[in-house]
Amino acid sequence: MVLCLQSECLYDYIRIEDLSSEPDAERFTRLLCGHHPTPVTYAISGHVANVSFFTDYDTTGRGFHVEWKAVNTSQCKNQWLNEPSGILQSINYPISYLNDLVCKTVISVPDPSRIWLKVIDLDLNEHEANCSDNLTLYLDENDASYSVVLCAWNNSDTPLQFLSLTNQTEIVFKSDHFHNGKGYQIIYKTGERFIF
Repeated sequence: MVLCLQSECLYDYIRIEDLSSEPDAERFTRLLCGHHPTPVTYAISGHVANVSFFTDYDTTGRGFHVEWKAVNTSQCKNQWLNEPSGILQSINYPISYLNDLVCKTVISVPDPSRIWLKVIDLDLNEHEANCSDNLTLYLDENDASYSVVLCAWNNSDTPLQFLSLTNQTEIVFKSDHFHNGKGYQIIYKTGERFIF
């Protein structure tokens, strides 16, 4: 995308709005201008969006190209898994997760097995440093104090590893109504003995 180069999107720009928000709610609105050699991705939480192009009479660029797709959010419902291994990831991973989500996944295996979780990729966005987009791993089904909350400041190229204390673990992903990251990808395995 090449529009008139400017720092504050005053002349030539694209405005993207989420029109499905409640009338009094703060709507998702983004302005996009300048030169973007790689695709820019945005996710809106609703089913109605408005993309507007604004231009003036002066300098011109090549313009822009927009693609969109609908994302099935039914996979965000509560999931119950009992497979001995698998891969978990946020909706729309690795493009951009959606706004206003609460997705729960429970992994339950026969006792005395435990569940090893390896967070391969974690790319969450923060809003005002309050951890509003987060991934919580409950490592003991009977005691919520044995949980780990991962936020934007945990984003890392180094995988994070966790071992459940019981034969069941719950993973809860929450997002707010602001900016989004790629999301997360976790691999898990079950067993009675793990060597680290």
